[in-house]
Amino acid sequence: MATTGHTFRSRCSLARTQTGSRANGSVGGMTKAIETGVPKMRIEEAAARRQARIDSGREVIVGINKHLLTKASRIALRRHA
Repeated sequence: MATTGHTFRSRCSLARTQTGSRANGSVGGMTKAIETGVPKMRIEEAAARRQARIDSGREVIVGINKHLLTKASRIALRRHA
């Protein structure tokens, strides 16, 4: 059975969420985790990993690091009467 990229990413996100929940449980629940700064630390780590992928070119963001416009182009507009 073929899996679309979106479905695959959703499953991966769910797996990470469940894993994160178990890890937070070891800290003493989400309230305790927030007090100790665990979720913020994980978000910062994930953001740093993603930024490294973008900077290295392993992750593409169209219009930002790939397929850039070489010159500003005018878009033809059709006017309705």
